[in-house]
Amino acid sequence: GSQSEGDKFSNYIVDFAKKTPYAINQLSGLAKGMIQYNIPLDKTKELMQTLGDISMGDSNKMSSLGLVTSQIAALGKLQGQDYRQMLNTGFNPLTIISEMTGKSMATLAKDMSDGKISFEMVVDAMKYATSESGKFYKGMEKGSLTLSGLIATAVDNMTMQLAEGVEKNQESIKKIVKDFGEIDFSKLIGGFSDLAAKVMPLIEKLVDLIAVV
Repeated sequence: GSQSEGDKFSNYIVDFAKKTPYAINQLSGLAKGMIQYNIPLDKTKELMQTLGDISMGDSNKMSSLGLVTSQIAALGKLQGQDYRQMLNTGFNPLTIISEMTGKSMATLAKDMSDGKISFEMVVDAMKYATSESGKFYKGMEKGSLTLSGLIATAVDNMTMQLAEGVEKNQESIKKIVKDFGEIDFSKLIGGFSDLAAKVMPLIEKLVDLIAVV
């Protein structure tokens, strides 16, 4: 609903990707899904942080958690199917809520069946689990120190630098691509010397394109 807010949020995702093991395309897809489920931007930012820590740098786990969290947000409460999906990612919100409230697991299981475990209660459990005393405290930081995390961060940074380079040199790239598209490949026939003479300009244009990129 706002170009300015959209730009700020896009910059937030780029910065998030630079500092974590998660890829920018995954983060943008996750954010898009949450927004489509009518989760506000500020809440989406908060959830991305907590989901990132709970996932401990595991991209597949973060995607799964993001989807099920959006589903819970849409319903406004935790149901059995969504609860099982969370368990499959290694996160048990009822265990955390039990620790926070002192209620037994049996009581919380009945509360869930009765629709009394709200989305906000699940979010609070995530916050608690990623707080300083929680099991997933600084999970992204720990995940980023693994080999796969270091590789993912490095690749993401290179991708974003390439994108910035292309953005700054759009006009030069457009001209080279236009010239490349005007070459008549059907005429590249005949003797070797004639063929070489016609191919060399093409190679030079390709070299120019590579140099600019």
